[in-house]
Amino acid sequence: MDVNNNANLASLTVHTKSLNSLQIHTNAKLAKVNFPYLAAAGIGTAPTLVIKGNAFVASEITDTYEETSAGAEIKTGTTDTTANKGTITSDSGLKTLQTWIDAAIAANTTKTLEVWIDEVTTVKTVAKDGTVSTENGVKLTKAE
Repeated sequence: MDVNNNANLASLTVHTKSLNSLQIHTNAKLAKVNFPYLAAAGIGTAPTLVIKGNAFVASEITDTYEETSAGAEIKTGTTDTTANKGTITSDSGLKTLQTWIDAAIAANTTKTLEVWIDEVTTVKTVAKDGTVSTENGVKLTKAE
């Protein structure tokens, strides 16, 4: 499924139960999606996933400090996400894709998969000692 280059598309609801490829990009006004029936079914061995360059907003992202059992820091953006307890608060509807995205990540061994939030109102970072730092009005560079 490809939903790309729609200058006036503001929301998208898709009633499908399975996909092997999902591309939603370069839709300047697309702020909300809903995939109420999409599950992990129908994913092959090399699914495609590209969601970027839209208008998805997160009101808050919290990045918490996690460490391995040996005490080494697990950094955001690494492949070790076993203890990632960070959160994203958003009305974008991207959460309706979570089961499918998780299955696509598990099935994929050859491609880069992308899901971008385009703007974040508040980013909170929680340090090891529990100290919270906050940054407001984060505008991410839209990948085209």
